[in-house]
Parts: sequence; C-alpha cells; structure tokens
Amino acid sequence: MHYNKTVKQMQMTTKTKRVSVTPLSSKAKNRFANNMELFHTCVVEQEKLIGGVPHIFLVSLNKSYCFWVPEKGNEHWKIEK
Repeated sequence: MHYNKTVKQMQMTTKTKRVSVTPLSSKAKNRFANNMELFHTCVVEQEKLIGGVPHIFLVSLNKSYCFWVPEKGNEHWKIEK
C-alpha cells in the first residue's frame, strides 16, 4: 500500500509546461477571440519533430482550441516561452 501512495505523489508533482501565444494572421486572431477567449497562455501537450522541424501541440486554457505549431512560431502564431 505504501508503494501506491508514493507513485501517486510522484505523478502529481509533474510540472505542466506552458507557453504564451500571440495571434498574427486574421485566421489566428479569429480563433484567439472566438475559441480561446483571448487567453494568451496555452498548455504544451506534446512535442515532436514534423518534417525535421520541432513542433509543439498546444491546448488553450479553456480547452476549446488545440493546434500544432512550430516551436519558433509561424505566419499565424508568435510563440513566447
């Protein structure tokens, strides 16, 4: 029983990685206003290479919008860590 309690405590101490996003394109600004409730902070759910470029999968704080974006941003989103 002691082992299970220790495992649960270890799982709860995982730090959530977050980034701040700024919409650049009109499409991104629309998503930002209508789906993300104007919250700049997103939770990083996953990181992986896509076509040799590091990408992050982001979920808005209200959990109503999610998207893949290059770590350095693109024409739609500016990423700030």
